[in-house]
Amino acid sequence: MKTILPATRTQLPGTSEPEGQSPAKTNIILPLSGNGPLSYEPQDEGHFSLSEKVREKVEEPPKYVVYLLNDDYSTFDFVVHVLVNIFRKSIEEAIRITNDVHHRGKGACGMYTKQIAETKVMLVEEASSSAGYPLRAVMEEA
Repeated sequence: MKTILPATRTQLPGTSEPEGQSPAKTNIILPLSGNGPLSYEPQDEGHFSLSEKVREKVEEPPKYVVYLLNDDYSTFDFVVHVLVNIFRKSIEEAIRITNDVHHRGKGACGMYTKQIAETKVMLVEEASSSAGYPLRAVMEEA
Protein backbone atom coordinates (compact mmCIF):
# COMPACT_ATOMS: atom_id res chain seq x y z
CA MET A 1 0.00 0.00 0.00
CA LYS A 2 1.30 3.45 -0.84
CA THR A 3 1.77 6.10 1.78
CA ILE A 4 -0.39 9.06 0.97
CA LEU A 5 0.44 12.44 2.41
CA PRO A 6 -2.30 14.86 3.36
CA ALA A 7 -3.07 17.31 0.61
CA THR A 8 -2.31 20.96 1.08
CA ARG A 9 -4.40 23.70 -0.35
CA THR A 10 -2.70 25.80 -2.94
CA GLN A 11 -3.79 29.30 -3.72
CA LEU A 12 -4.48 30.22 -7.28
CA PRO A 13 -2.54 33.18 -8.66
CA GLY A 14 -4.42 36.43 -8.36
CA THR A 15 -6.61 35.34 -5.43
CA SER A 16 -6.23 36.06 -1.77
CA GLU A 17 -7.87 34.90 1.44
CA PRO A 18 -9.31 37.38 3.93
CA GLU A 19 -6.89 38.23 6.73
CA GLY A 20 -7.28 36.32 9.97
CA GLN A 21 -9.05 33.37 8.38
CA SER A 22 -7.50 29.98 7.85
CA PRO A 23 -7.92 28.08 4.60
CA ALA A 24 -11.23 26.26 4.31
CA LYS A 25 -11.31 22.62 5.32
CA THR A 26 -11.67 20.25 2.40
CA ASN A 27 -12.50 16.57 2.06
CA ILE A 28 -10.33 14.63 -0.31
CA ILE A 29 -11.49 11.31 -1.75
CA LEU A 30 -8.85 9.07 -3.27
CA PRO A 31 -9.67 5.97 -5.29
CA LEU A 32 -8.35 2.68 -3.91
CA SER A 33 -8.47 -0.31 -6.21
CA GLY A 34 -10.61 -3.20 -5.02
CA ASN A 35 -11.74 -1.96 -1.61
CA GLY A 36 -13.59 1.24 -2.48
CA PRO A 37 -12.56 4.85 -1.99
CA LEU A 38 -10.72 6.23 1.00
CA SER A 39 -11.69 9.62 2.25
CA TYR A 40 -9.66 12.06 4.31
CA GLU A 41 -11.71 14.31 6.53
CA PRO A 42 -9.85 17.14 8.22
CA GLN A 43 -10.57 17.39 11.96
CA ASP A 44 -8.35 20.31 12.80
CA GLU A 45 -6.13 22.36 10.60
CA GLY A 46 -3.32 20.10 9.49
CA HIS A 47 -4.77 16.88 11.00
CA PHE A 48 -6.52 14.26 8.93
CA SER A 49 -8.25 11.01 9.84
CA LEU A 50 -8.70 8.01 7.59
CA SER A 51 -12.12 6.41 7.18
CA GLU A 52 -12.82 3.58 4.76
CA LYS A 53 -16.21 2.95 3.21
CA VAL A 54 -17.05 -0.73 3.67
CA ARG A 55 -19.37 -2.51 1.30
CA GLU A 56 -21.47 -5.24 2.87
CA LYS A 57 -21.86 -8.52 1.01
CA VAL A 58 -25.40 -9.22 -0.07
CA GLU A 59 -26.56 -12.74 0.73
CA GLU A 60 -28.68 -14.79 -1.64
CA PRO A 61 -32.20 -15.33 -0.33
CA PRO A 62 -32.98 -18.90 0.73
CA LYS A 63 -34.46 -21.12 -1.96
CA TYR A 64 -37.50 -23.38 -1.64
CA VAL A 65 -38.41 -26.44 -3.69
CA VAL A 66 -42.07 -26.77 -4.69
CA TYR A 67 -43.43 -30.33 -4.89
CA LEU A 68 -46.71 -31.65 -6.25
CA LEU A 69 -48.19 -34.42 -4.10
CA ASN A 70 -49.85 -37.57 -5.42
CA ASP A 71 -53.57 -38.21 -4.92
CA ASP A 72 -55.99 -40.80 -6.28
CA TYR A 73 -58.33 -38.39 -8.08
CA SER A 74 -56.36 -35.80 -10.09
CA THR A 75 -55.99 -36.86 -13.71
CA PHE A 76 -52.66 -37.20 -15.48
CA ASP A 77 -53.75 -34.55 -18.00
CA PHE A 78 -54.69 -32.07 -15.28
CA VAL A 79 -51.31 -32.44 -13.52
CA VAL A 80 -49.51 -31.90 -16.86
CA HIS A 81 -51.75 -28.85 -17.46
CA VAL A 82 -50.77 -27.39 -14.05
CA LEU A 83 -47.06 -27.98 -14.69
CA VAL A 84 -47.19 -26.36 -18.12
CA ASN A 85 -49.29 -23.35 -17.14
CA ILE A 86 -48.17 -22.56 -13.59
CA PHE A 87 -44.58 -23.82 -13.57
CA ARG A 88 -43.83 -23.09 -17.27
CA LYS A 89 -42.54 -26.61 -17.98
CA SER A 90 -42.36 -28.13 -21.46
CA ILE A 91 -44.75 -30.99 -22.23
CA GLU A 92 -41.92 -33.56 -22.00
CA GLU A 93 -40.71 -32.20 -18.68
CA ALA A 94 -44.27 -32.01 -17.32
CA ILE A 95 -44.87 -35.67 -18.24
CA ARG A 96 -41.64 -36.71 -16.49
CA ILE A 97 -42.59 -34.79 -13.31
CA THR A 98 -46.14 -36.18 -13.42
CA ASN A 99 -44.70 -39.71 -13.56
CA ASP A 100 -42.55 -38.88 -10.52
CA VAL A 101 -45.67 -37.69 -8.70
CA HIS A 102 -47.53 -40.88 -9.60
CA HIS A 103 -44.74 -43.39 -8.85
CA ARG A 104 -42.82 -41.70 -6.00
CA GLY A 105 -45.61 -39.79 -4.24
CA LYS A 106 -44.26 -36.33 -5.06
CA GLY A 107 -42.46 -34.56 -7.85
CA ALA A 108 -40.21 -31.48 -7.77
CA CYS A 109 -41.59 -28.64 -9.89
CA GLY A 110 -38.84 -26.09 -9.35
CA MET A 111 -36.71 -24.09 -6.92
CA TYR A 112 -37.77 -20.53 -6.11
CA THR A 113 -37.42 -17.75 -3.56
CA LYS A 114 -39.90 -17.92 -0.68
CA GLN A 115 -42.43 -15.45 -2.09
CA ILE A 116 -42.48 -17.04 -5.53
CA ALA A 117 -42.76 -20.56 -4.04
CA GLU A 118 -45.71 -19.44 -1.89
CA THR A 119 -47.38 -17.95 -4.95
CA LYS A 120 -46.92 -21.16 -6.96
CA VAL A 121 -48.43 -23.24 -4.12
CA MET A 122 -51.39 -20.87 -3.93
CA LEU A 123 -51.92 -20.99 -7.73
CA VAL A 124 -51.94 -24.82 -7.68
CA GLU A 125 -54.53 -24.79 -4.89
CA GLU A 126 -56.73 -22.33 -6.79
CA ALA A 127 -56.48 -24.25 -10.07
CA SER A 128 -57.17 -27.62 -8.47
CA SER A 129 -60.13 -26.41 -6.40
CA SER A 130 -61.72 -24.65 -9.39
CA ALA A 131 -61.29 -27.82 -11.49
CA GLY A 132 -62.63 -30.04 -8.70
CA TYR A 133 -59.39 -31.96 -7.98
CA PRO A 134 -57.59 -32.41 -4.65
CA LEU A 135 -54.10 -31.81 -6.13
CA ARG A 136 -51.81 -30.17 -3.57
CA ALA A 137 -48.43 -28.50 -3.72
CA VAL A 138 -46.02 -28.02 -0.83
CA MET A 139 -42.75 -26.13 -0.44
CA GLU A 140 -39.63 -27.16 1.46
CA GLU A 141 -36.48 -25.17 2.09
CA ALA A 142 -33.69 -26.39 -0.18
